[in-house]
Amino acid sequence: MKKLIKKHWPIFIALVVLLISLVSLLLLSLHKTQGKLIYTLDDAYIHMSMAKNLSKYGIYGITQYEFTSSSSSPLWTITIAAVYFIFGIHESVPFIINSALSVILLIVIYGILKSSSLGNFLVFVMLIIAIYFTPLLALIFTGMEHVLHILLCFIFIWVIAALMLEENERKAQKNSLLLFFLTIFIAMTRFESYAIILSGCILLLLKRKWKLTILIAIAGILPLVIYQMISVHHGWPILPNSILIRSQIYKYELFNSQQVMVINTAKYGLRVFFANLIFNFFTAQHLSLLVLLAILLLIVLLWISRPKWTKFIVVLVFFVITGSLHLQFGKIGHFYRYEAYLIPVGLIANLFGGIEIYKLKKKILRNKTISIILLMGLLYFMSFGLTALVSRGYNAFVQIPLASKNIYEQQYQMALFLREFYPQATVALNDIGAISFLTDVRLVDLVGLASNDVFKSRLEGSYKKDKIEEICRRNGVDIAILYDVWFYFEDIGGIPESWVMVGNWTISDNVVCGSSKVSFYAVKAEEKENLLKNLKLFANRLPPTVKQSGAYLELKN
Repeated sequence: MKKLIKKHWPIFIALVVLLISLVSLLLLSLHKTQGKLIYTLDDAYIHMSMAKNLSKYGIYGITQYEFTSSSSSPLWTITIAAVYFIFGIHESVPFIINSALSVILLIVIYGILKSSSLGNFLVFVMLIIAIYFTPLLALIFTGMEHVLHILLCFIFIWVIAALMLEENERKAQKNSLLLFFLTIFIAMTRFESYAIILSGCILLLLKRKWKLTILIAIAGILPLVIYQMISVHHGWPILPNSILIRSQIYKYELFNSQQVMVINTAKYGLRVFFANLIFNFFTAQHLSLLVLLAILLLIVLLWISRPKWTKFIVVLVFFVITGSLHLQFGKIGHFYRYEAYLIPVGLIANLFGGIEIYKLKKKILRNKTISIILLMGLLYFMSFGLTALVSRGYNAFVQIPLASKNIYEQQYQMALFLREFYPQATVALNDIGAISFLTDVRLVDLVGLASNDVFKSRLEGSYKKDKIEEICRRNGVDIAILYDVWFYFEDIGGIPESWVMVGNWTISDNVVCGSSKVSFYAVKAEEKENLLKNLKLFANRLPPTVKQSGAYLELKN
């Protein structure tokens, strides 16, 4: 064992660092959440709720009552459901899975770096950077699919590189089969994976591997087509509502019918083509400067010589293509997660590119123009790109306990309130995760993630406060728990006049919730007195850091 540790000390120490950091953050979070394991995003509970309903009732939906196309990561939802089915439903499952996947991810990265003949110290530094710059710890605490996505991404890249360089036909066949299934899994994990799959296809085409390219394209499209067939069969759109809502396609009056969705989505893509690229470039310098540096290294390599394909070059080209596609079409942020899969890949790709550059240092030094451009590019990245990465990593680390506290004080308390006082009610909400997981209420999701009539209304451009009132009346909504401020955007016009506000909860130090203040409304007139009484009864159970206001506080005990 001692010999093994001595030989592979970088990965052992990196895993110890990960464990110490993870336990420290967990203890800090538990201290702020009165001993409850709370995820840093309400979205995690959406997966957990769908997994609960799938494992218990065989229903792929936010509630046990109907199918909903609400998860943008079917593989993650199914994985949690499988664990629930075998071991039982528990809130810690996503945390445990993510922790285990993080260990596997670091081992995979270690294997990639060691197979590239890098020194132990450099390998160790890259592993520590992967932990804090990704940021891996923040992704674990989200309870979502991003660690799995990064792991699959690294394996996908390395298999692509092996296939491009493999001359042994038998090994190539095995890797082709592995790549086929990897493509299916990665497509089911996140929709950003289509940038990864497209990059892989482009690389294979450059090596004229036509059959393999077609095979991978089919593997990527297959899960999407199957999902679309299931979703449309249940009367839902061809893509998960979470994807369509967050892309804000509905703002552009695109959908007149299901049949023109693809065409109109393409029009939307053209409309915001450059706007999205420019926005992402300046708001995500930690990624955009990594991509620019990789492009610079690739240009220098092509200028100085015509390098043969190596695993280093494959990874570099892969990152340039995928990173550029994400900056153009993808989203950035939302607790450091949307672009997280590209950060460790980008850092390693640039390291590999730097090694290839170093091999050509004599040729480069003879060319003053190239030398100056390369030096300026490196200095610019060190000044701005590295600063952005360090700042992002630090902010992610310190915000984890705060984010857990936010969810605990708001969404988790809302769920506890409903579970006790409205277990069989129908409730209108705009944050549905923790509530759907911890309760069995019927819900109307006023964002449209889990309510198709709301989503269709948004697509039609008819989503106003009168429409909200009609939808809630039709569904028999008793009370509503909302972010008021959300309903003054998108020309909705505010909250229906017939609804009566009876109280507010406000949290402090908000870093992840949609608003610091959540409001309680009696939707049915006869529910007002009951809601006042119930809020009063629950008031003393709220964490003391939650500021309460409203008519219910005036009631006598």
